[in-house]
Amino acid sequence: MDAGIARQGIFDKNCDLFGYELLFRCGKSNVFPNVDGNMATQAVLDMTFNTTATQTNFISKGFPCFVNFSHKSITDCNPSKFPQSQLVFEILESCDIDGTLIATIRELRRKGFLIAFDDFQPTRSWLDILPLADIVKIDFSALSSSTILQLLRLIPKDRKCKLLAEKLENQAEVDQALSLGFDLFQGYALHRPENLSLSKAEASEAVTWVRTSD
Repeated sequence: MDAGIARQGIFDKNCDLFGYELLFRCGKSNVFPNVDGNMATQAVLDMTFNTTATQTNFISKGFPCFVNFSHKSITDCNPSKFPQSQLVFEILESCDIDGTLIATIRELRRKGFLIAFDDFQPTRSWLDILPLADIVKIDFSALSSSTILQLLRLIPKDRKCKLLAEKLENQAEVDQALSLGFDLFQGYALHRPENLSLSKAEASEAVTWVRTSD
């Protein structure tokens, strides 16, 4: 399988780049392939962090990288392999919230990692662990404007987490998210996912080695 990575920018209110979400890809297709999600997460981690510093920098450009984690992938993960400043653990909404997950999140936060909740749903179990999130992502493509407003009313006004509006398809949705007080923004209206050619990183590494050897 020809595994690869795409990245999509995440921006702040000033349109400055905050970080990237890293997306698993197969071949030249710029869509998520029909593969096991845990395998995709591990592949993204390996290609981004379990590699040369040149490739890591080529992918991340030094910015935080959001990577999707299922319950299994996050509880099985060894965080000591990854830089705290560059990996954001994005916890999928499909995760079962149990003692193991909560303990894992607490330990990751203790080690300095950022935690994002993906496609946040205001169920009692997710609201109960909201204080453990640094970033909460809300999907504008899946929710109506009225539902988003209702959801925001359930989030405490003294929240410490940042709100991220994702899947913004047009400028009107960007403007709406700004008016609602969101902190971060992601979607096609701002940046379409770009497939990365990891061979370019390898070529850069080779050039660096040659120059060092001269």
